[in-house]
Amino acid sequence: MAAGDSDENRPTMSGLCFLLAFAVPKQDADPAKVAPALALVLLIGFVLAMLFLLSTYVLVRSMRRHRAAASRRRRAPTPVDDVWAMGKLPDDADTDDGDLKEPDR
Repeated sequence: MAAGDSDENRPTMSGLCFLLAFAVPKQDADPAKVAPALALVLLIGFVLAMLFLLSTYVLVRSMRRHRAAASRRRRAPTPVDDVWAMGKLPDDADTDDGDLKEPDR
């Protein structure tokens, strides 16, 4: 940097440009050395794009399901007229508990 340059005038890099700048050597470099670095940058870009598409799909799908569940009519409430009768045995049930043993503690 020259003495008169400030940080405001410096060019900034972001994302894949940043990776590409450090992965790819100078233009006069051997193509055999540039190809693997460029392939790595392209692979990282592809993986990030697929991750973005997959997460977008999951988010849209969950929002649609939530909207459908929220707009669904509520079910009729369970009748509570005789709740205690649901837990009783019928009158003709066999209630012989003589062969049952208490568990050992």
